[in-house]
Amino acid sequence: MNDEYSINPHTRNVNSVLFGVLSPEKIREQAVCKIDKYLSNIKETSIDAGSVVDPRLGTTTKNQICPTCQQGYDLCPGHFGYIELALPIYNLMYMPILQKVLKCTCINCGQILVDDFKQVLQMNPKNRLNWLASKVKMSVACPHCGFFQPKYALVKKEYICITMLQRDPENPKKFLSDDKAVKLSAMTLWSFFRKISDDQCLYYGFNPQYSRPDWMIWTLMPVPPLHVRPILGIAYNNKPSIDDLTVALNTNIIKVNNELTELIQKLRDDKKTDEEILNNNEVDTKWDLLQ
Repeated sequence: MNDEYSINPHTRNVNSVLFGVLSPEKIREQAVCKIDKYLSNIKETSIDAGSVVDPRLGTTTKNQICPTCQQGYDLCPGHFGYIELALPIYNLMYMPILQKVLKCTCINCGQILVDDFKQVLQMNPKNRLNWLASKVKMSVACPHCGFFQPKYALVKKEYICITMLQRDPENPKKFLSDDKAVKLSAMTLWSFFRKISDDQCLYYGFNPQYSRPDWMIWTLMPVPPLHVRPILGIAYNNKPSIDDLTVALNTNIIKVNNELTELIQKLRDDKKTDEEILNNNEVDTKWDLLQ
């Protein structure tokens, strides 16, 4: 038996629970394998390495031993894999939080858009971001560099994204018309949030040891164990019942991500710059599908 997964009675003595957001490094560290193989046909007996039914993700059948923990289906806890994404994508759960962080942060100098923001450290961390957001005034320029800030909106149409509306160059106290709003890509926001220091994260209410804004945008996507998405032997028309999550991971994520990866590599082979790649219509279409 693998000592790492051996049964220890002391593990049942839980003293506390701490919730956080997994960093890309932690997702990779906790995963047992990389998942990047698309299956055109998933069967009950599929055991394809590197796919959504990789046996290293855990066993859910009586006659199999998990190759990761060497346990049977009754004791195997299940194990995570990960998908390395061709381009960052939004984690929809955290988009309202990201919008607030944007609202509170100068797009030009990266400082917090509140004069007396340091007093926020005296508050409960869960209240800090809302307090800062309530203090930011749309008509006021950055108190640190004087740059007038754009306006951000969370759009929920055929896709979900954050849009940015710039100021009127001739009158910075006014915004351009709504039809001039531009969609902010996950890559743009991920690059912006990565520049926020750990110390500044504390003012927003984040503990940078366990959560940061850039971790709320996926560059690596966790693949859950087979235990939460089992392939059932109960058949319809003599076909196994495949969990919807497994189908979505295989078809909507892995297949599209592989196509996007190949497309980006082809454009790089053609000597295209990163900016040209991100502005490519075909890349943009597949990127939206991945979202």
